[in-house]
Amino acid sequence: MLLIKKLPREFINGYWHSIGLFWCDFCKQEIKKKLSAGKSQKSCGCQRNPFGINNPNYRHGECDERIYDVWKGIKHRCLNLKAINYKDYGGRGITICNEWLEFIPFRDWALGNGYKENLVIDRKDNDKGYCPENCHFVTVAENNRNRKRKI
Repeated sequence: MLLIKKLPREFINGYWHSIGLFWCDFCKQEIKKKLSAGKSQKSCGCQRNPFGINNPNYRHGECDERIYDVWKGIKHRCLNLKAINYKDYGGRGITICNEWLEFIPFRDWALGNGYKENLVIDRKDNDKGYCPENCHFVTVAENNRNRKRKI
């Protein structure tokens, strides 16, 4: 990818990162990425996507966003049998609604329901799954008070 210009540093997931605006020759779009990632990649990700840029689960540039990591974390905890905390989520029946199995519907719901970079997703009822009716965004401190105690 071709670096168009350097952008101001951003604080992402607890660390400062150098950011740049890159040009993807494959899909002909400008993409904001970490400088280290953009300089070493040949495309923005469109070439790794077997379904092309029209895949409803794919969005240019958003795989580096925190909201995407939140969504991946939910799926990982609920669906990946090898996840360290699977036993506390998918293993005890915590599910993710069909609508949120794709990123775009989750992202749209989150942005319309209080998502902010400094908040985490929380289930109102810890015995129910991840779905719009049972989830909201809270601070880390609020989420820690809502934990299931291990004996």
